[in-house]
Amino acid sequence: MVPVTIDADDWEFAEPYDDTIARRDVRLQRYIRAEYLVHTAGRIAWSQRSARILFGRDIAQIMLLHATRLNADTFDDLARLLRQARLRPISVDRALRDPVYRVPSTYAGPDGIDWLERWALTRKVDLPDDGNEDPPADIVAAYKRVDNDVP
Repeated sequence: MVPVTIDADDWEFAEPYDDTIARRDVRLQRYIRAEYLVHTAGRIAWSQRSARILFGRDIAQIMLLHATRLNADTFDDLARLLRQARLRPISVDRALRDPVYRVPSTYAGPDGIDWLERWALTRKVDLPDDGNEDPPADIVAAYKRVDNDVP
């Protein structure tokens, strides 16, 4: 298990994106890519702000990215977002050397929340709401329509 601090919900965009590829809907593919990148930029910014609130400094962030067609098709854009945020890729082992990853978390619950949220609950610290939103409602609805795991 790796303590993720940046989670842009890529999986929730990826399945509708795959569906648009199967249906050859190029317009909707562009739309989903654009929405994903806006959402990801917001999640990166939120994670950086939240880390500064919790620890008073920037930390070695760990971003969750799944191996999907969406991430392959937006890879250059994702790299640009990370550069703009002054983040650069390092190994998980190197990131885990940051002392924040030795800070305990007492969170135990059903939600798969990121580690910044876990640490905030443990420390009883409020994190900003801005940037911590769910994906747009139309993406969530599209995901529910095409995902076989959703009842």
